[in-house]
Amino acid sequence: MNPFEKIEPPGFDRQKVGIYNSGLVIWGPDDVYEVTCQADVTFYPFDQQKCSLFFGLYMVTLIDVIIETFSDDIQTDFYYPNGIWALQNTTCEVYPVMNSPTLAVTIEIKRRPMFQVINTIVPFSVLGLLNVLVFLLPAESGERVGFTVTVLLAIAVFMSIVTETLPGASEPSFPRLCYLLAAELCINALVTVCTILISRLNHKPKHETVPFWLQYISCKCICYHAKKQNK
Repeated sequence: MNPFEKIEPPGFDRQKVGIYNSGLVIWGPDDVYEVTCQADVTFYPFDQQKCSLFFGLYMVTLIDVIIETFSDDIQTDFYYPNGIWALQNTTCEVYPVMNSPTLAVTIEIKRRPMFQVINTIVPFSVLGLLNVLVFLLPAESGERVGFTVTVLLAIAVFMSIVTETLPGASEPSFPRLCYLLAAELCINALVTVCTILISRLNHKPKHETVPFWLQYISCKCICYHAKKQNK
């Protein structure tokens, strides 16, 4: 098997072996293992994971031991539903590995996304909407800068919450949700800069002239729109 920490034989010394007069020997070892699987979090929190466990017999060949399964899937009679993951499918398959019998058990699970949607995606979408509504505030009130900075800090907090629930690696997959968070953070930072410039121009003394770069950009934008309308 492929345990997370170290390889150990299954079962323990006190487990009994049933020997019958027909020559049938029954041994039912059981144990608890910690295993690791490579996760694909590209579509987090709507991701689906597939984990394979391998049970192999070493130092024996296919002639010595034959592994057979009772069914093509795992028995889930004692399975208790999980609040984070939903069991989608299970398979059991026996095939040789280096002329030794190996049992491969595959488990497919799907994340239940409702918790992350309600606590992360929905609030984050509302914060993104607030970035646009900030320009509806009057420039004379002086509330724009504080409002945009507050939204910027809220987005940074949500990014820290999401990163704590994800694997700290960029390969083999990177969550697309993180790209969305980073893009929204950059947009909010740009909105904050624009708000500061608008507030600076609004409180600018009347005797000061408009900066040349701002005059140049304004003229370019006006000429572009006028040229586009005349076509």
